[in-house]
Amino acid sequence: MRGKKGETVLITCATSGIGYELGRLFAMNGYDLVLVDANLSELKQISLEWMKKYKVHIETFSQNLSNPNVAEQIYEWTMERKISIHFMINYADFQLSGSFLETELAQELEMIQVHIATFTAITKLFIKQMAERRKGRILQVASTAAFQPRPKLAVFHATNAFILAFGQALDNEMKDYGVRVNTLCAGPELSQVKWSAREEVPTWLSEVPMSAQNIAEFAFRRFLDEQDKPLIIPGMKNRLLARSVQFMPRKMVTKVVKKMDEGKSGD
Repeated sequence: MRGKKGETVLITCATSGIGYELGRLFAMNGYDLVLVDANLSELKQISLEWMKKYKVHIETFSQNLSNPNVAEQIYEWTMERKISIHFMINYADFQLSGSFLETELAQELEMIQVHIATFTAITKLFIKQMAERRKGRILQVASTAAFQPRPKLAVFHATNAFILAFGQALDNEMKDYGVRVNTLCAGPELSQVKWSAREEVPTWLSEVPMSAQNIAEFAFRRFLDEQDKPLIIPGMKNRLLARSVQFMPRKMVTKVVKKMDEGKSGD
């Protein structure tokens, strides 16, 4: 599977986790890349390594996704360089857990900025370019957290629910323009998760772990598949867990999830 000459993929949070692994897969398959990340030194190292190894062209843009103007900056930067974006991966490596009474408001607002405002703005800017071309694909990266509310992870689950609803609605809306929007809802990925909390990582997360590499490989195949499958959930257990809560009353879902956490923490 080799990318067509001149096709470029824009990837945010490209130096870690799923973003890094997807970038590696696209480069390996001959796609040019625009990599966005706050870590400038990692961006430079990765881009030099991949350009040498995979013989592709890579541009880098160092900026934090929590910057309210980052979407406009990325878009204007690509326009100045006459870079056409054919595929876009909206990924943010941002987690926050803890009691809502104890977590920092500034961190929660930063997560909302990244997962909602930045995702919306960058999609808005580049999807117009794709619609005019009558071709393009966008992958919005959420998690299985999108399917249920969870105490002590309230804002994280809520913002992931936005990504899921936004991606699904947009995919239906953009079909007539030749643009597809997929939403990746990955399960827990313990080796890469960086929790900002005063407590340890909840032990329930170990139930259905997948590595960033395995998640990316599954998502990469599904993303480039032309079949009508807008929702991508790696792992059979993750798919079953995600869909099971749809048949339960919302109030019951929250109670069950909370009891499950309490039970695990008491083991």
